[in-house]
Amino acid sequence: MTNMIEYHKMMLSDRYRTNTFKRAIFETVKPGDVVLDLGAGTGILSFFACMAGAKRVYAVEVDSVIEIAKELAKENNLKDKITFINNVSTDISLSEKVDVIISEIFGSFGLEEDIIDYMADARERFLKKSGVLIPFSIQMFLVPVDVKDIYEDINFWKRNHFGIKFGALRKMAINNQYNRYIEKKNHLAKPLLIKSIDLYKASQSYFNETAEFALTRQGIFYGLAGWFEARLSEKVTLSTASPDRTPSWNIAFFPVDKPTKVNKGDYITSKVSLSKWKGNVIWNWDIKVETKSGKIVKLDHCHNKDRSIYPKPV
Repeated sequence: MTNMIEYHKMMLSDRYRTNTFKRAIFETVKPGDVVLDLGAGTGILSFFACMAGAKRVYAVEVDSVIEIAKELAKENNLKDKITFINNVSTDISLSEKVDVIISEIFGSFGLEEDIIDYMADARERFLKKSGVLIPFSIQMFLVPVDVKDIYEDINFWKRNHFGIKFGALRKMAINNQYNRYIEKKNHLAKPLLIKSIDLYKASQSYFNETAEFALTRQGIFYGLAGWFEARLSEKVTLSTASPDRTPSWNIAFFPVDKPTKVNKGDYITSKVSLSKWKGNVIWNWDIKVETKSGKIVKLDHCHNKDRSIYPKPV
């Protein structure tokens, strides 16, 4: 219970995240609307919908935190407006169509919590033809980075400790995704928009994108950094890019096994794809560095390599 409370405290303390969703909800939800909140958590977005004038809110949450949300609804005199459903949204049914669907089930690189699949299912089964999605689109960005401090933390497993080798753990660590704060000064190139997703049309989580970066400075290439921007409403966009601090997500970091010295004018080609393993969304990345002289260095990384020995991504 303590860890759950700390987790939700961290999200609520992220004022940029919470206020951005609040502004989008107040812009979108109209008096008398029926609203569906997917992944309601402590119920904060459901409460905002009620404050904006919703007639009724269906708050769907699969975890036990829904009991806390119920108590908070009572405390704020909102229990008569909210129907709490303790289940996964794909297994529920509603007696009516809704005007607005709200969801905040993002990972640091946008898609780790299956937002496309859940929103697509809810959109097709529950949303009125004139209904609105919050968010309604997601843009995903990628850039190569020089982040020695973050990489050295991963290399903890490369060293011997107490006379014991930990090479096997280092192999797992280097094939993992990390959520860290990465600043613009760490970029080795101009960030590229590599995927734009229309949630009114997308039907399932699919991602298989190639991007080529022309490096704008010299440095050490330690991996790729990725983030997202979500259009919550016509006037409101949520971005996890620097300099905004979003501790709820931070920026996704995908390390390479062998850091490579690079120079201005070199090229880095990255192939990033998404797959699923035992219900988890897994990112795969393969990278090639091409110098101005034509030398090619392949830094192949596939997060799915021998998944049987890998723990759930952090």
